[in-house]
Amino acid sequence: MVLPRRWEPSVLARHANGITPYFVKEVIRCRTVIPETPDIENWPWPVQLLTFGRFSLIRDGKPVEFHHKAPKKPLALLKAIVAFGGKAIPEEQLAAALWANEEGDAAHQLFTAVVHRVRRLLEYDEVIKIKEGRVSLNPRLCWVDVWAFQRLLGQAEQAARSGDLDRQCQVIDRALRLYRGGFLAADTEESWAMAMHERLRSLFIRNLATLGQHLQTAGRHEEALACYLRGTEADPLAEEFYQGQMHCYLKVGRHAEGLAVYRRLRQILSVTLGIAPSAPSEALHRSLLG
Repeated sequence: MVLPRRWEPSVLARHANGITPYFVKEVIRCRTVIPETPDIENWPWPVQLLTFGRFSLIRDGKPVEFHHKAPKKPLALLKAIVAFGGKAIPEEQLAAALWANEEGDAAHQLFTAVVHRVRRLLEYDEVIKIKEGRVSLNPRLCWVDVWAFQRLLGQAEQAARSGDLDRQCQVIDRALRLYRGGFLAADTEESWAMAMHERLRSLFIRNLATLGQHLQTAGRHEEALACYLRGTEADPLAEEFYQGQMHCYLKVGRHAEGLAVYRRLRQILSVTLGIAPSAPSEALHRSLLG
C-alpha cells in the first residue's frame, strides 16, 4: 500500500476515534501508529486480550484461532501476566505460578522457552517486555479489557468527587459493557487467577449497584431494573439487587412482579444461607402487598 505522506501519525490518531474507515485502520497498522492514549475507541491495536468471560487473543484485528490443540502454556503465561497486573512482574513469580512443581533453574528455563513461544504467537516481540528480571505487557502495542475497565472506573470516581453524577453514570455504563463475564471464567480454579477474579467481580457489583441507584433516583426505573437484574445474575446472594428490583416494580405499579422477586430472594437466602430476608426487604414486601 502506498501511503500519503500527509497522513502523519497525529492526523491518523484524530481519525481513529469513532470514524475509523477500513483504509485508515490499514494505514495505522502498516505504519504502527501509537495512539496518544489507550482510551481511544476502535483503535486497530496490534494485540488485544479479552479476559472477561471467555478468553480471546486478537491479533491485527482478527481472533487467533487454533485448528489443532491450543498452546496451553503460552496462553497461560499471557493470562497470568494480566492476572498479576501486567506490569513489572518478577519472573520468579510467574515461573512459580505456572511451574510450581519444578525447581528454580528448571522453572526459569521453562519460563524462558514459553516467552519465546508467546512472542512467536503474537508476532510482535515488543508486546512482552522483560527488564531486570521483571515482565510487563507493552501498553503501546497491547490493549487489555481489564485495563480499560479499571481506567474507566477510575474516571468515574473522579467524576463523582467533582460532583458530576451524569458523567459518573456514563463512564460506569461504558465500563460495565466491557464486563462480559467473570475474569478468566475458565481459569477460576487457578490460584494465580483467583485474586484478580474476585477483585474485578467486586468492582463490577459495586459499580453496577451505584449505577442502578442513580438511575432509580432519576426515575429511570426500567433502566435501573435492567441493572439490578444483571446484578442478581452476577451475584445471586446480593440482597441489594433484589431490593432495587422490588423498589422499581413498586414505583411503576407492577406489584405482582415485585412480589415474585421477593419470593425468589426468600428462597435463595433460605436454601443457600439458612437466613431470612433483611428488614428493608420485608418492608418493601409489605409495601408491595399493600
